[in-house]
Amino acid sequence: MSKETLSFLKMHGAGNDFIVIDDRSQQFALAPPVIHKMAQRHTGIGCDGLILWRPPQQNESAGKMLFFNPDGSQAAFCGNGARCFARFLRESMTPVPSQLSFETDAGIIHASFPAHDEVIITVPVIEKKIWRLPLKLPNFSHPFYCDYIIAGVPHLILWVDDVERADFETLAPALRYAPELGPEGANVDFASWSGSHITLRTYERGVENETLACGSGVIACATSAMKNFNLPTPISVTVRSGYRLEVDFIQNTPDDPIPVKLKGKAEIVFHGEIALENITSL
Repeated sequence: MSKETLSFLKMHGAGNDFIVIDDRSQQFALAPPVIHKMAQRHTGIGCDGLILWRPPQQNESAGKMLFFNPDGSQAAFCGNGARCFARFLRESMTPVPSQLSFETDAGIIHASFPAHDEVIITVPVIEKKIWRLPLKLPNFSHPFYCDYIIAGVPHLILWVDDVERADFETLAPALRYAPELGPEGANVDFASWSGSHITLRTYERGVENETLACGSGVIACATSAMKNFNLPTPISVTVRSGYRLEVDFIQNTPDDPIPVKLKGKAEIVFHGEIALENITSL
């Protein structure tokens, strides 16, 4: 990477897309407005999140993953971002490892690679679960009962008969800022179970819109499904893009499902460079 340009890799995991940057030199202190501009799809590079590769702080770690939402805010964890970052690390290392570990603000992530474009990550313990949390919204006489699960980041899971027919566009943004959740709010996931498979739609914090996939949302959804429907693992979840992600729990109980494995494709879209002098004027 030269002093004049910033090299990056564009990747996606199940349609959830990311800008990934090797910043082991720690020379890019990207301010939130700059990240926001880079994330714009019509005037920037476009992404659901930006990932920096920083030097490791622990032994046997390949590095630290810093994750930023498109609005420039930092998040502790991103499931699909972590899978993409794992592949990015693997292809940057010589010799190419069959497994590796890296750090996030949510803990150590372990990754393995059953195929060249497929990644399995093992994530830390799910931090908190509240089953059937009643949430009240203006203009609705009844509460909405959601499972509240922190899978690195907080998620609300609302089970509906059909995710395509539910009023996602109205309810998801409202639930994201439900007063009971405090100022930070939560990601919102609408899920439906047909008896044979689970379908999921996610409204993400920091994106403030629906995304094509959300790895932490899939983990939270699978945790909720195991509790509500007593499903065996692994649990397959179809996301908005049509991709399927698979969640497995080493300890197969709904009250203490740790550790959690998330499996799916992590694909490279393109390599690119952007002039450093142009970043702040995107």
